[in-house]
Amino acid sequence: MQSVTHYLEGRPKLKINPAQSKVANLMSDCGFLGFTIVRAKSAG
Repeated sequence: MQSVTHYLEGRPKLKINPAQSKVANLMSDCGFLGFTIVRAKSAG
């Protein structure tokens, strides 16, 4: 998370709120702007 924060606050000059930010594993469900992003399960 620290390297992502450093990059985003550097060149694009974005402010990061650490209380509301997280790094999620691709295997877990992740909520974003009211939507839930899930990894599709393979058929078979």
